[in-house]
Parts: sequence; structure tokens; C-alpha cells
Amino acid sequence: MRLHRLTIAAMGPFADEQVVDFDALAASGLFLLEGPTGAGKSTVLDAITFALYGGLAGTESSASRLQSHFAAPGTAPFVELDFSVDGVRHRVRRTPAHVRPKRRAGSGPQTTRDPGGVVLTRLDDAPGRPAGPVSTRVREADQEIGDLVRLTRDQFTQVVALPQGEFARFLRADAEQRRSVLQQIFATEHYESMQRVLVEGRREASGARQAALDAVRAASSAAAEAAGLSAAEREDLVALAGAGGVDESGADPAGSQLRTALLAQAHQLTTRHTQLRNAKIAAETERAQAEQVLAVAQAAEERRLRRAELVARRAELAAQADRHEARVAELAAARAVAPVAALLPGWQRAERELAAAEAEVSRRRADLPPELRGEQPAGLRTAARRLRDRAAAAAALELVEDELAVRTAEHEGAAATIGDLRDAEQRVRVRLDELPALRRARTAAREAAVVATESLEALSATAVAAQARWEAAAELADAVAEAAAAVVAEAAAVDQAQQAVDRHQALVQRRIDGMASELAAQLRPGQPCPVCGAAEHPAPADDPRDEAGVGADDVEAAAADRAIRERDRAVYAGRRAAADARVESVASRTGGLTEAVARAQYDEAAAVLAETRQLAGGLAAADLALQEVEQEAERLRGALAAAEATRREAELAHRAADRALSSARQELATARGQQPSVRAARAEWIATADAVDAALAAIDRLAAAGDTATAAAASVAAEAAAIGQDPAGLAQLARNPTQLAELEGAVADHLVAVAAVAAALATLEGTAPPDDDVEVDLVELEARAWEASRAATELAERAGAAATALRRFEQRRAEAEAAVAELDRVIAATRAPLRVADLAAGNGANLRRITLAAFVLRSRFLSVVAAASSRLERMSGGRYSFVYAEEAAHGRQHAGLGLAVVDQLTGQQRDTRSLSGGETFYASLSLALGLADVVSAEAGGAELETLFIDEGFGSLDPQTLDHVLDVIDELREGGRAVGIVSHVAELKDRIPDRLEVRRDARGASWLRVVA
Repeated sequence: MRLHRLTIAAMGPFADEQVVDFDALAASGLFLLEGPTGAGKSTVLDAITFALYGGLAGTESSASRLQSHFAAPGTAPFVELDFSVDGVRHRVRRTPAHVRPKRRAGSGPQTTRDPGGVVLTRLDDAPGRPAGPVSTRVREADQEIGDLVRLTRDQFTQVVALPQGEFARFLRADAEQRRSVLQQIFATEHYESMQRVLVEGRREASGARQAALDAVRAASSAAAEAAGLSAAEREDLVALAGAGGVDESGADPAGSQLRTALLAQAHQLTTRHTQLRNAKIAAETERAQAEQVLAVAQAAEERRLRRAELVARRAELAAQADRHEARVAELAAARAVAPVAALLPGWQRAERELAAAEAEVSRRRADLPPELRGEQPAGLRTAARRLRDRAAAAAALELVEDELAVRTAEHEGAAATIGDLRDAEQRVRVRLDELPALRRARTAAREAAVVATESLEALSATAVAAQARWEAAAELADAVAEAAAAVVAEAAAVDQAQQAVDRHQALVQRRIDGMASELAAQLRPGQPCPVCGAAEHPAPADDPRDEAGVGADDVEAAAADRAIRERDRAVYAGRRAAADARVESVASRTGGLTEAVARAQYDEAAAVLAETRQLAGGLAAADLALQEVEQEAERLRGALAAAEATRREAELAHRAADRALSSARQELATARGQQPSVRAARAEWIATADAVDAALAAIDRLAAAGDTATAAAASVAAEAAAIGQDPAGLAQLARNPTQLAELEGAVADHLVAVAAVAAALATLEGTAPPDDDVEVDLVELEARAWEASRAATELAERAGAAATALRRFEQRRAEAEAAVAELDRVIAATRAPLRVADLAAGNGANLRRITLAAFVLRSRFLSVVAAASSRLERMSGGRYSFVYAEEAAHGRQHAGLGLAVVDQLTGQQRDTRSLSGGETFYASLSLALGLADVVSAEAGGAELETLFIDEGFGSLDPQTLDHVLDVIDELREGGRAVGIVSHVAELKDRIPDRLEVRRDARGASWLRVVA
């Protein structure tokens, strides 16, 4: 992956839009990202990480840096990055979640939170994927970028922006601390998850084996119980089942023994069942014969008992002959008086009704008031009519009486309501009296908020100025140190330049002084002299002062060195002037304050500004609160007027209701008389009238009953005279239909019983066998039959139990064999999972006793050590190399992650914590580069054509810095661009291409590409 162009706006310290052209910046393959501490170098790396992954490097707490506090309100922050993978260029534009002003003003907060978004675009055609928009959905865009880059965010921040500080700590850490770092980088948690899954699978497999073995034991125990074995025999059979079943090699000794024992037990049960079944058949035959003999004897005994019973019955019927004859005579007399007897019930009924009517008339007259008990029927009718008329007249007053209680309650409720209305009026008046003080307090709060709002701009400017003075004061010490160093460097450059001038002038003088000798050395006989043109040279000059001589090349070399030294002097003079100018500029911005004083002033200004902002933020709330007071006052005044009007109306209605109630109570008191209520009086009048009507009805019924009784007595007397009977004796001879039917039945039953006994005796004598009178011992025969039946029943039960036991055993034996087969299957199925789980957990065949996650972590660490060692050798000039140092593992969960360096000068192995500051820097850089190689390979060979190396170069001496830069130069092979993040001044001279981060007067930062 190569970075091409980065745009940052309203992010971190960058208030305005900043553009970084990485193509121009990285044309030489090496560039410097430099600027003052805190100016925003890390924000550039954060912006790249955020563009690709939607988050920053490290913890998410740094997400607050995404929205710039220097940008104008409403400016949306964003970052846009052009990058290419495999030659295909993409552009991602991402906006973080940020707070912005509402588009529509209204009540409540004036800001809202914008969730941000992303746009991913393919700028070049790719195979099967033309250029154009790719996605505007965050998850989809993140997935697409992840597929392109082939690195997670943590991996990207480790291999693209090499974190020197982390690897310096990693270099000096112990094995446990290294394990935590490597676990995070290589994401070995999925191996730990795999290990947990395997352990859980092992637990399930072991549980399945144990469950299958328990099933075999349970089935064997059930089979032993079904077979009826003794406790010792059951224990022996279960012991065969618990011998382990099928072992890991596939042998099956315990299963075969169990099957053999079960088969033998089945044969024993079958033999036993056959024997009992044959004995049962013989016993049932014997029982049938005994029961047949018993049945014949029991039949003869039953005939003898029946004959004796019939003879006794015949004698009983003969003894009842006189009673039978009396019933016959009684039946004849009843039939003779039957025509007259039919009239007797009517006469008797009429007499009973007459007596009842007389009793009712007496009872009804007793229920009447004393003044009416002796009245004749005509007087009673008049009294009843008078009582009903009076009750009808009182009916209308019942409604008045019913409403009186309701009206009285309403009247009392109205009085209570009037009291409540007076209380409500008083509460409103009290609240109205409180509102002026509340209005004054809220007016004062609003005025304070207005004053705070008006002073915000000035206080904000004061805070910004105080912050600028504080930052300038903090920067002044660096500027003074830089100026002092520039003075020293300039003095050295002046000395070197002066020495070069002196050398050059001396050589020129020597050249001039030796010019004659030089010309003489060039003269040749017959050739003209270059000075005088003569062909003869009688006395050539000789210079004894300079045996070596000074040539033109010597003078030119001295002149070139002089020019270089004078140029260096000018450069250092310029740097010294720039440093002095910086000191003057920074000092002018401090306001003459020290850093501590400037910081204190800034803190005070910031605190005052924060308090003022909080107070100004309450202006809208103060306006609303004051408005609420006015609205409440208006509402209360209206409520008070309405309450007063309502109370006056209620009082008028209450007085009218009071007068109406008094009139109604007087009218009802007159109407009810001595009764408690009109309703009670009316009910009493109606009840008395009803009693009079009931007495009149009873009198009428008495007259009718007398007439009916007289007519019935006359009819009975006439009929009795016709048959010559006295009416008084008819009652003794007469029988009702039921009694007559009973007499007829008793006569007929006696005749039928005599005939039946005679017929039964005749039949019994005609069917009896010749030896019917022979005596037998029936008790003995019953005992024999019962014993035969008991024996047959016992054998049948034993045979049935044997058959049931055989069936149950066969079922349990089949279950036991199925359980053994299931145990075989479970052991075969779990053999491989158990072995793999043991290996992953460091058990069994795992001779190193190391877990899977620890093994993977150790292998990754060895790869990092190998990759880093070759780079360390180059950076240290061949002196140092990394070596893996085996350390004792902490249990089975960790592998030793020891690290040491070998010093080739001494041949000794050294602890990494013994390295000096510079050695620690390039050793940690070697680790970082080695890790980048391994992570890239782990990520499917992701090509990283742009990477950054963070801080630490200031701790290197010039020679070591040369070695480190040589190694970094090698990183540029294949077109890779390397950015060094540093503010070391020497790197500015060595690396001409750079990205500068600077601050303006506001404290905001800006970027400039120098290439």
C-alpha cells in the first residue's frame, strides 16, 4: 500500500484545510516529518489511521482530538486520503462524529451531534471492478478497506507508524510483559479460544465416555436385578461392566465377558421357566378333577336343602288358612259398600275445609287493628277503601322524602366547596405576593448572564493571548539553547574558515615565490621561454626554499576548501541569525513572563472564561425563567378572578337551597304523623288495607265451605238409606282403592304360593337320582379342591414370574449389549478429539508441555527475533545481534519469551537492559522493523510502500546515526517511501525532503511540504 495525498480539515490543531502531497514528498524515498513538540506531528499519523479505519492509534480516549477547537463553529472536520494497493488507486473521505450548531434555531440546546460518515471511491479501473463509488456505508467501507490493506488497525499502527517508545519498553520488558504485547499484536486470542473449545470438547468427550460407561453399568445392574441374582452375583456382573469396556487399542475383553455372562444367565432362566410351566399344567389337571367331584356333591346337598325348604313352606301356608278366609270376607264386605263409600271422601273433605275456613277467619280478624276486629264485612270494606285513598295521597311525598337526604348532602357539600374556594383564593393571593421577589431574583440572574455574554469575546481573546504567552515561554528555553548552540557552531565555522583562508593565502604566496623555479623546470633546450621568448636558457633559476613545491592543483584544492569553509561559515551565520531572530520573536510573544507565571495567567484566564461561558450559557434559561414568572402572574390573576366569581355563585345557590330544604322538611313532618317517615306511614296504611281485604276474603270462603259441607252430608245420608246402612258405620266397612287392591293381592298371593309349593315338590321328587339321599363329607371335598386350586395358582404365579423375569432379562440384556456397543462407538469417536485436546492443553503426547496459544506466540516471537537480528547487525556495524534466551515457562499457559543481545566484541551474551540510550534506540528500531516484516507476512504478504519511524534519533552519535540511516536507506528498495518523525536538527541537514508542522499566532497549526 502506498500513500499519495492526504487532506486534513478542522481536525486536532489544524483549523484550516491542510494538504500533504506524499508523491512529491517521498520522491527520493526518504522524508522528514518535523516540527515543535505538540504542534501536530502525531495528528498527521492519526489522520491516516482514522481515514483507513475510522479510529485512532491506541486507545479510543484520543478520539477527542478529532474535532479542532481552533476551527470556526459549524466547520465540519474531515480527512481525505488517496492510497493505492496493487497499482489501483482509491480515495476515502471520512468525517468523524462531531458537534455542530443546529440548522434551525429554537428552544433548548443550540448544538447537535453529527454522526459523521464515510465515502470510499475507486479512482482506477481494477480487474472486474470499474472505477467509481464503492460505498457510503461505514461497515461496508471498513470491510472493503480491510480487504484491500489486509491489516487490522492494531497491525497497521505497528508496521506503518513504528512506535519506538513501545518497543524500547518491549526491549527491556520481562517475558510476561512481552507476552501481553505480542498477544495484542498477533491477536492470538483466537488460538486461546480454539484451545478453550478443544478443552470444552475434551470435557464433553470425557463426559460422553463416562456417560456411556455409566449406561453400561446401569444396564448390567438392571439385567442382574431382572435375573433375580443375589447381591454378590449382581456385584460380579456389574464389575465385568465396569472393567472399562473397549480400550484405546480396540480390544474388547470386558465386553466379551459381559456378553458371555448374560447369555449364560439367559439359558438358566429359560430352563427354569420350562420346568415351572410343565408343573403348572399337571397341577391344573388335578385341580379340575377335584372341582368336578365337589360340584356333584354340592348339587345333591342343594337338592336336599330345597326339599326341606318346600316342606316347611307348605306347613307355613296351611297355618295361614284362617287369616286367608278373614281377608276373603273383608274383601266381600268392602265390595258391597263401594258405591256409597265413593261419597265419603267428598263429605269428609268438605267438613275439613269448613273447619279450616272458620280458623282462617278468626286469624284474619286477629291481624286487624283493635278498632276493626268486630266490624261487619260492609264496615271492613269502607275502612279498606279509606286507607288506600290516604296511601295514594302520600305517594307523591315519598319522592320528596327520598331526595331530601341527597339534597341535604349536596347542601353540606356546597358549604364545604365554598370553604375550599375561599382556601384556593387565599393560596393564589399568597403566591401572587411571592412573585415580585422571584421576578427581581430572576431579573438579576438574566442581567448577570447578559453581562457575561457581552464579556465572552474579550475574555476569550485574553485566554488565547495568555495561552500564546505560555506556549512562547515554554518555547523560549528551546530557542535560547538553540541560539547558544548556533553561536558555538558559528564560532567553530569562523575558525575553520579563517584557517582555510590562511592555508590558501600561504599556498598562493609559496606558489608565487616558487614560480621562477617552476618556469625554469619547464624550460627545454631549443624551445622558447614563455616569459622572454628566447630559445636559450643559460642560467635557469633554482628555489632551495621549498623542496616539495606548490603546484596549481594544491592552490585550487585550498581555494575549494576555502570556499566550502566560507560557505559553511555563512550557513552557520545564517542559522545563528535565525536562532537569534527566533529568540527575539519568541521572547516578544512571552510578554516578559516566565513559563510558570504565563501558565498561571493562562490557567486563571481559562478558568474565568469557563465560568463566564457557563454563566452566559444560562441567558436563554434566564429569559425563559423570567417569562415563566410573568406568565404565572397573569395566570394566577385570572384564576383568582374566576375563583371569586365561582364562590359568589356557589354562595347564592347555597342560600336558595337552604330555604327550599326548610319548606320540604315541614311538609313531610305534617304528612308522616307519628311514623318516622312518610314511606313508613304509607307502608303501614297499605298493610292495614291488605289485612282488611284478606279478612273479607276469608269470610267469603267460610260461607262457601258451609254450603258445600251441608250438601255433601245430605248426599251420603240418602245413599246409606238406599243400601240399609247407617251413615256413621260406613266408614268402618269402606275401603279406599289402595286398600281394596291390597286385599285382593293378599288373597291372590296366598293361592299362588300354595300352588307353587305343590308344583315344586312334585318336580323335585320326579328328577332326583336314586342315591340322592347318600351322605357325603362336603367339607373334605372342599378342602381337597381348595388345596388343588392353591397349588395350581402358586405354580401358575411362579411360571408367570419366571416368564416375566425371562422377558425382562432379555430386554435388559439387549439394553446392556446396546450400551456396550454405544460405549465402543463413543470411545472410537472421541479418541481423536481427546488426543488433539491433550496436545493443545499441553498434556499426553505433548512432550514440551506447552499450550497451543503459547506455542503460536513463541513461534511468532522467534520469527520477530530472527528478522530483527539481521537489521540490528547492520545498524550496530556488526557488533550486536539478537538471540532468543530460553526462560522458564510459567505453567502450561506461557512459553519463555526471553530476549538477549550478543556482543561480537566480547563474545558474551548481554541483557537488553544493559544497552545504552543510543544502543537501545536502534535495537528497538530493529525490533519494530522485524515485527513489521513478520506482521506483513502474517497478513498475507501485504505490501507496505509507505511507512513512518517515530522519534528517538536524538540519542545517537553521528557514526551510529550513519549506520541507522544506511539501514533505513535499504528500506527504500523497491520504491518504498520512509518518513522519519523527529525534531533533531542534524536530520534536517541530512534529509532535504520534509513535511514541516508549524504554529500560527492563534496557536493553530499548518503544514508545508519542502521537497
